Amino acid sequence: LLKLADRLRELTNPSDLAYAAAEILGQTLRVSRCGYGTIDLAAETITIERDWTAPGIKSLAGVLQFRDYGTYIEDLKRGETVVFADAEKDPQTAGTADILKTISAQSVVNMPITEQGGFVALLYLNHATAREWTSDELSFIRDIAERTRIAIERRSAEDRLRTFAGQLEQMVARRTGELVHSQAR
Repeated sequence: LLKLADRLRELTNPSDLAYAAAEILGQTLRVSRCGYGTIDLAAETITIERDWTAPGIKSLAGVLQFRDYGTYIEDLKRGETVVFADAEKDPQTAGTADILKTISAQSVVNMPITEQGGFVALLYLNHATAREWTSDELSFIRDIAERTRIAIERRSAEDRLRTFAGQLEQMVARRTGELVHSQAR
């Protein structure tokens, strides 16, 4: 958590913040892949800009359809974390276990990120083989997810404020110019 706090302080780009959290989680928990993606609820897709992967594991960067990998999207929409130790044995993924194993995701944690009550992003951890997830690991993942969400929201708010300040500065300059021109006439 200290390592994450240090990284979050030094980074400004939301994508870099999400990657730093994924990298720390992936290395700490020794999983195959970890990432953060934005959600389109209507299309039931996740857009992954980049993810952290262990050596030999392919990235999932791109747009993925949730229903291609199981029937757990409704749980995520309700804000519930989806955890399965073995895709072959979980009823929501048994029918798609071969596909999940092909992408090195036989064992998964999908933790929804919500903002203002809506499901907007997902922090995910994949492991290439069956793996039990302990309650301590899930608590750690939840803590990382929350800290990352807050940092991303703060950076986004700072960006909006900078944009607004720039627009306000331009408006003041324009209005001042108009007043000077008006007084000169």
